[in-house]
Amino acid sequence: MPLNKAGKPHCVNHENIAMISDKDTINVLTTATVRDDDISFDASKGALVKVFACPVCGYIELYWDKELSRRVLERRKQAPKVAEPASAVADPAHKAAEAM
Repeated sequence: MPLNKAGKPHCVNHENIAMISDKDTINVLTTATVRDDDISFDASKGALVKVFACPVCGYIELYWDKELSRRVLERRKQAPKVAEPASAVADPAHKAAEAM
């Protein structure tokens, strides 16, 4: 990420404009499946990212939050497995999505 003379992240299009980021929000970059007018997200896959945006032009940069991702992965490995509902297991579309 480009830094200005003060060491703050700035927009690549506007060197005098500081990028903004919500430090209290966790963002997830994940895959989406679009079918007709429906969209679904796979919350079991993806990357935790920090988002920085230019308030003038909307330019964004995403940075992987490696440390938070590592901690979440460790917790998921330690968590007990939750059985899927029978309807999800029997649904062929669900099985196809899992195979991706």
